[in-house]
Amino acid sequence: MKVLFLLLLPAVLCDIRTFRIPNELIVVGVLVGSGYRLCHPGEMTFLYYLLSMAAMFILLIPFFKLRAIGGGDVKLLSLCGLIQGFGSALSIALYAFFFGGILSVFYLVYHRFFSTQKTKERHIIPFSIPVFLGVVTEQFWGGVLWQIF
Repeated sequence: MKVLFLLLLPAVLCDIRTFRIPNELIVVGVLVGSGYRLCHPGEMTFLYYLLSMAAMFILLIPFFKLRAIGGGDVKLLSLCGLIQGFGSALSIALYAFFFGGILSVFYLVYHRFFSTQKTKERHIIPFSIPVFLGVVTEQFWGGVLWQIF
């Protein structure tokens, strides 16, 4: 889990600053995550973690197509599948959507009532923050789907 925290921190910082998660960071994450899983396979095989990454990617593509999350966020959650496995990554994604909804409400209230800027531009929330909160919640509180997987 420490590996995932170390990979998410630069992603969050880049996402806050530029609203993008660089592909170079994802590539480093895949290499580090693969190395970690090869050295510490855990209960499952390395193939399981690769399939978990692919399954998370396939599950999140519709959200990308609907413009609910960005492509970097899809790749970041897929990286969670590589490092944590499918069940934990799915819990992280559910927590991230929950925290993203809460963050969106706060953002909406702030811009509606407290912001002096009244333009009708598209507002974007860096989704890596809810992903990071989902990882923290999954680590310390446990997975939502722990009974199933």
